[in-house]
This record gives sequence, structure tokens and C-alpha cells, in this order.
Amino acid sequence: EQEKEKQKVEYLYDIRIYPEGGEMDPVILEGIVQQASGKDIARTEDEKGVSIYVVGPYSEETKAQSLADFIKAMGGGKVVLRKTPK
Repeated sequence: EQEKEKQKVEYLYDIRIYPEGGEMDPVILEGIVQQASGKDIARTEDEKGVSIYVVGPYSEETKAQSLADFIKAMGGGKVVLRKTPK
């Protein structure tokens, strides 16, 4: 009897940053650039016109979480780790 292979769902992770006042502190942004080497960093707006910075994608949740923790520790504003299927 053959075992059915379990479909392992793989995810990508990105970090959404909602800086207080809508503008990212340049020092924090520089830290993100250093910590997120090789990742995309984009500034966009949500449906309410609020500035959001998005960093990623990451294939490993631990690496994304590490950056999210770094941003929180720096006082970068509200930080959300988002998980989406690949």
C-alpha cells in the first residue's frame, strides 16, 4: 500500500511596518537596509492612505521574525509579520 504524500504548503513571509506619523526614521531605515540585505524594501500606502513599508519576501519565518523583532526594538512603529502561501 502506497502512502499518500502529504502536500507540504510552503509560505513566504514579509514584514509590514506602519511607522508612527507615516515617515520612517532614517536611522531605523538604515538598520533595516543592513539587516535585510538582498530583500526588497518598498514604501506604499494602504487603502486609507497610511504609509506602509514592506520588507521581504523571506522563505524562512525565523529570519523574518528576527527582522520584525529588530524593528520593534528600534521603535519603528507597528510591525506585522505576514505569511502567504508560495
